[in-house]
Amino acid sequence: MTEADDGLHFLPFFLKEPIYSIKEPSFSPGQAETKPDLSNIPVLGGNKKKVLILVEENHTAFISQTNEQLLQNILNAVALSLEDVALINLKNVPFEPAMLPEILKNIPFQIFISFGAEPDAWPISNFFVKYTVSSDDTRRKFLLADSLNDLRQDPLKKKKLWQSLQELFLG
Repeated sequence: MTEADDGLHFLPFFLKEPIYSIKEPSFSPGQAETKPDLSNIPVLGGNKKKVLILVEENHTAFISQTNEQLLQNILNAVALSLEDVALINLKNVPFEPAMLPEILKNIPFQIFISFGAEPDAWPISNFFVKYTVSSDDTRRKFLLADSLNDLRQDPLKKKKLWQSLQELFLG
């Protein structure tokens, strides 16, 4: 396409600065978008008891050493270990809220605990109230809690978590 053909040939008469025509990339409605591969999500733990734990921590592959110690204490309190759970750090996953169901398809779970990962737009269940155990139509249980950093610093939040964990695992 020449400059005369693109309908912009008159612009040099009005503008003194250089003029550039930038073409939009073509995208047809039937063309597939590139999606990240969610089949190989990095997971810490063996998931023997089908417990999925989400965290959001910067600067670490899974979880900081201090938060890992707290998590192990929490798990020990309900007779679990890291081998019994699947831990995912959402900061290390090509993640958007709409992708959560796809992530969950790849990791089998019966219990889902989110430590600080806010479910603002997650299209799953209705577990938007912290420390309230809820379940979906497949009887999977969900719990939203504060981040492990917040729990470490606030005894009241730890107490709320303990009450929820008792309902979730021991009740």
